[in-house]
Amino acid sequence: MIPTDTIITDDTSARTQDLCTAMARAFSGYAIPVNLTVPAFSFMMKQRGLNRDASRIAIVNHALTASNGQCEPLMRP
Repeated sequence: MIPTDTIITDDTSARTQDLCTAMARAFSGYAIPVNLTVPAFSFMMKQRGLNRDASRIAIVNHALTASNGQCEPLMRP
């Protein structure tokens, strides 16, 4: 079930660091966790043809949500 305060938006507003952290959290339960540096994450996304203008992210309670439901702040002070 999708929380009522969920916003689906393009991912151009998210920092690459936040996307990298969300991916690490989403895969944290794997036997071998994904733990990429931001440059490695950016390279991997470039290899896979990520188009951030066409991609979407979920924001719940003003936080970027990883696929396992854990949240990472989207905006930092």
